[in-house]
Amino acid sequence: MRNWRNTSTWKLFLYFFTGFVLLSVIVTVFLHQFIQRLEKDHLDRNITRVEEVYLPFLIPALWITDYGSLQDQIEGIADFDYIERVEVIDDRGEVFSAGAEARPSLDVITRDLVYVNRGRSQNIGSVSLFIDRNEFAARIFKRVRILFFLQLMMSVVLATIIAWVYHRVIGRQLFRIAEFIQADDPAGPARDLTLEKPSRQPAELRFLVDHINKTRCRMESHITEIQEWRNLLQYIVRHDPNAIFVLDRDMRFILVSERYLQNNQLERDKVVGRTFAEISPAIYEKWYQVHRRALGGETLGSEQDQLTRPNGAVDIIRWWCRPWYEPDGSIGGTVFYSETITERKQMERALFLEKELFRTTLLSVGDGVISTDDEGRVRLMNHVAEKLTGWKAEEAAGEDFGVVFHIIDESSGERAPDPVRQVLEDDQPVELMEDSVLVSREGLMVPIEDRAAPIRDRDGKTTGVVVVFRDCAEKRQRIKEIEYLSYNDQLTGLYNRRFFEEELRRLDVPRNLPLS
Repeated sequence: MRNWRNTSTWKLFLYFFTGFVLLSVIVTVFLHQFIQRLEKDHLDRNITRVEEVYLPFLIPALWITDYGSLQDQIEGIADFDYIERVEVIDDRGEVFSAGAEARPSLDVITRDLVYVNRGRSQNIGSVSLFIDRNEFAARIFKRVRILFFLQLMMSVVLATIIAWVYHRVIGRQLFRIAEFIQADDPAGPARDLTLEKPSRQPAELRFLVDHINKTRCRMESHITEIQEWRNLLQYIVRHDPNAIFVLDRDMRFILVSERYLQNNQLERDKVVGRTFAEISPAIYEKWYQVHRRALGGETLGSEQDQLTRPNGAVDIIRWWCRPWYEPDGSIGGTVFYSETITERKQMERALFLEKELFRTTLLSVGDGVISTDDEGRVRLMNHVAEKLTGWKAEEAAGEDFGVVFHIIDESSGERAPDPVRQVLEDDQPVELMEDSVLVSREGLMVPIEDRAAPIRDRDGKTTGVVVVFRDCAEKRQRIKEIEYLSYNDQLTGLYNRRFFEEELRRLDVPRNLPLS
């Protein structure tokens, strides 16, 4: 604090001096009235003295025409304060005067001169006193001015004494505290505030200094913590794999990530502090509208949007824009976050095409195909599988495989083992028994043959099972016909020699041999 006019000592001096001056003005008003009354009383006493002392000598002198004595009396009266001129007019109209020349501004007090001769009163003339009211007022003003000046000097002295005492006791220490706070750098090395002769200072000042030192320590700790968080935030933003930039209300860059700089072929020093319009004028209008809406408190975004890079390349991005807030709760600007998903979209498209190709191929296969997840629930089935099982693909989705694919042993009529469960348990391909029959949803029984195999991901983990099966009723019928012809004569239908040879081989075992 280099300007001493801003110190509390100077302001205290001004306050007390102003107060004393106002008090002096009030006192002067009362003094003016008091002095005016005193001067008026003085004038009245002079007039009374003239009437009581001079007129008793002036009247006889006028009666006996003792002009020398008369003139002495007139001049004596003219010497009184405020009486500028005295005129005596006798009964013949002759004028005797003393003092200054008559002026219109002078007030006139006239008294008749009555001489008592042998008990008879006779008017022998008059005396006129010319009073100078201006001198009366000037004398009052002079005295009041002197008193006011003395009070003014006293006000200066008293205000100075009070300010000096205040400065010695409190003001100088407050000045040191203010200079310390003004010159102190919280980010710099820590240093404590100390008082001059602390033991002699008021307890309030010592408490204030202790509180300032403690507050500064806490502030230093908070600043360090805030700086650490700020550095961490800057590190996270700068090294985020996606493009991030922070703008103020005027769309001026505050913080940008390395990915944003790389995507737009920019340098950090040439971006921070400049406006979005200066950096990317081609797309300014679009993002200005987004920025303006975000300043209104909205959070905006798009899961898929096209962005033309400075080099002409077109990328697909996913972006969000949201406001950031000042400590007082007001919106200070916006944060933009964008992720380039061009490669992902290309992969998704390639995967979609591959999936569609697989689906088309699967649906075109002449065998029935059903795929399940790793818990045995149906995920996909083709038209042949729908026809053989009697289930629509939409209805079967999510159902347990054993519910949709109900198979029994043709010989015993008992339910056959679930091939999907066998694959999930053994993690190996399995085939159905030869006499397996599929019981459709409508109760139709269809002889089938099938094979179930695990579906594995890149890591070799089983993620599901695929079951391929076909209607083998015709095949199984032909096998039976061939087997019949192998053991029976084609013309007579009787068993042929091959049948008997097979029976002899079957019976030719030790258990059937004779005892001898």
